[in-house]
Amino acid sequence: MAALFITLFLVSPRSAALLYVLEFGYAVCLSATNCWAAYFAELFPVRLRPMGTSLFHGGHIISLLAPLVVATVAKNYSLSLGMALAPLTFLAASMLWWALPETLRSSPLYRGFTAERAADATS
Repeated sequence: MAALFITLFLVSPRSAALLYVLEFGYAVCLSATNCWAAYFAELFPVRLRPMGTSLFHGGHIISLLAPLVVATVAKNYSLSLGMALAPLTFLAASMLWWALPETLRSSPLYRGFTAERAADATS
């Protein structure tokens, strides 16, 4: 649905009312991405679910800074510089997501982490 709304937004006539409706539809669809955290948490053992979910949402929060970066830099310097710097917030978010522990032992990203050893070390 989000892809449909953004496609319609890009090809629609320049009617402000129509653009607002399409933008609202896209925003509603985009806000539904938060439901992925609940599914994402199920991938982790019970002991790690809070940490996995918090890191997932932490990545969302960092990526929300991109519009603020663009607006601040565009106001003080130029829009092209702001647009060039905005991906840095998404890079920071992806680095946070990369820090999530891989629990599937057959994954090429598995780094030897097991929840049981982590729980034993903290107790």
